[in-house]
Amino acid sequence: MEVKCKRDGASNDVGTFNSWTLTLNSTCPVSYSWSGPNSFSSTSQNPTRSNVTTSDAGTYTVSVTQGGCTKTNTVDVTVRPVFNGGIIASSSQIACYGTQPADITYTTAPSGGTTPQYRWYKQTGVISCPSGTFNGTGWTAVGTSSTSTPTLTGATIGNITATTTFALRVDNAGTPACFDNWAGNCHVVYVSGETAPISGDVLATTTSTSTCLVSDNNWHYFRNSSGQIIAAINSNGQNLGDVTVAVTIETVPHDISYLSPRHGNGGVNISYPDCEDHPELSMRRWYTITPTNQPGAGSPSTIRLFFTTEDYTNYTTEISSWITTYPATNYNSCYGTTSNVGDLAVSKNELSDIVIAGV
Repeated sequence: MEVKCKRDGASNDVGTFNSWTLTLNSTCPVSYSWSGPNSFSSTSQNPTRSNVTTSDAGTYTVSVTQGGCTKTNTVDVTVRPVFNGGIIASSSQIACYGTQPADITYTTAPSGGTTPQYRWYKQTGVISCPSGTFNGTGWTAVGTSSTSTPTLTGATIGNITATTTFALRVDNAGTPACFDNWAGNCHVVYVSGETAPISGDVLATTTSTSTCLVSDNNWHYFRNSSGQIIAAINSNGQNLGDVTVAVTIETVPHDISYLSPRHGNGGVNISYPDCEDHPELSMRRWYTITPTNQPGAGSPSTIRLFFTTEDYTNYTTEISSWITTYPATNYNSCYGTTSNVGDLAVSKNELSDIVIAGV
């Protein structure tokens, strides 16, 4: 384009230019009007919404007005549900050594995002439930991912030989990927009959029983339904079949009569006439072990019975009292050869003491 310019009031040209620049100073203001779900409205050009919920999803409409002209447009907004860790059916179970545990299930499945995807992880021992953003350090994946169910079957776990904690990872298989979290709850499979105690183990606090197979050269630590230790047995290679290990815990240490309704004759030698007016002397934690198959002659099984410091204190205190109240010879005749606290022992048949050893 060629432009010729003239001086103001002059008749002659001042020059020819091959280009120019035009600057438009608009005097027409632009206004915006937004409307949307949940009574949303805004006059900003680019409005924002915070703390949105699924009720904020829907169609948003904007009207732009300038110089008497109005243009309207819409945009559809989808809000994915927030992450929810769900409700696990139970936090623990007991399985016998070398067997498949029961399925681990949820009463309410974890949810959120577009398509939740589930993957289980495990770690040996009793581990605090992980939560928040997924971090797999120290954890081992179990099975495969699933978008249909968070259930972990016993068949997928397989035969279990050590107490193990299982935790669920939940990420978003759809778009957008809203989260990748731990569900925040976990499930502990306690193994009754596992070959060694675990960190944090405690002795049974209530009367308990457990039945599992014992048939090898390993120690097997039996647990109650709360995962607490009852006792341990080693069959030394013999097949004892299913073995029932029970502990009875008394709140009353002994009865005033030798006729104990709780633990036989309470350790009193009732064949000796003078003992009939003696009170029983028994530990308040006592055991019964019942195998399906008895050990072979000359090949005994080995057992470990456990007592708390409080149990020991209670028993030794009673022994000291009984020695004074029922001195020899009656004491020895009625209660055996235990004659002082240092000689504390547990009898397997009320005649022969079991040697005490540290474990």
